[in-house]
Amino acid sequence: MHQSCSHGSVGVSGEQSPDSTRKTNAGKRIIVKIRKAHRQLKMIIVADSLYSKQPFVEALKDQRFSFILVAKPNDHKVMMEHLHDLKGLRGLSQLTFTDERGRQHLYEWENDVALNGNKESIKVNFFEYSIIVNGKVTFHYCWVTDIPVERTNVEQLVKAGRARWKIENEGFNTLKNQGYHLDHNFGHGTQYLSEAFFVLNMIAFFMHQIFELTDRLYQKCRAKFSARIQHFNNFRSVLRYTIFHSWEHLLIYIHSPPIQEFNPSL
Repeated sequence: MHQSCSHGSVGVSGEQSPDSTRKTNAGKRIIVKIRKAHRQLKMIIVADSLYSKQPFVEALKDQRFSFILVAKPNDHKVMMEHLHDLKGLRGLSQLTFTDERGRQHLYEWENDVALNGNKESIKVNFFEYSIIVNGKVTFHYCWVTDIPVERTNVEQLVKAGRARWKIENEGFNTLKNQGYHLDHNFGHGTQYLSEAFFVLNMIAFFMHQIFELTDRLYQKCRAKFSARIQHFNNFRSVLRYTIFHSWEHLLIYIHSPPIQEFNPSL
């Protein structure tokens, strides 16, 4: 599951603004619905820093979800000060390597850390990731999780934490801006028409993802265009003037269109 919302304002005491409270309450409601629909399914919730607060983390635990939540320094000042002190005293656990492009990848983590400064604070496991180029940090992010962090899994945890942006870009952004028009409200009909249009759009999106993963001919057609919306426009233009007897026939035509001889007498 991915929950993406804009950042709320949170003070040092952990008190949230009314807008942040509204969003976290909405998050609590949806995880209850997800657990009700999938009672035994193991899931990891990946979410923004707005949700890495004790009430929401406790709600996740109550619903038997694991989590990887962004932890921004301004949202977790007490925890960050404690980790800063630990770095000065003995350092955090570390894993580092340099890739073929000369970039240094630095992973640091500390298990069993208090999430806030309250006496009843829950304990979480903290990890952070930095990319360093020529001595300069070009990327840095922190997360908290209930999963014990070790040398053997810290890279996977970072990939999972960063998957939130992959979901945002390849999921929500694609649905809104790459030809599915999901930002349109589909305000048609009086009862079920709007929902029907939405569901048909989602089915198309899922099918296109399956094609991109499994259908080599579709993959070749998709590779002809960098933008997905241009790929769809190509399909539309071909289907306006040509009838095909099968899906494979259509893909072969798009991938290798036949050469039409010019007849000046027409």
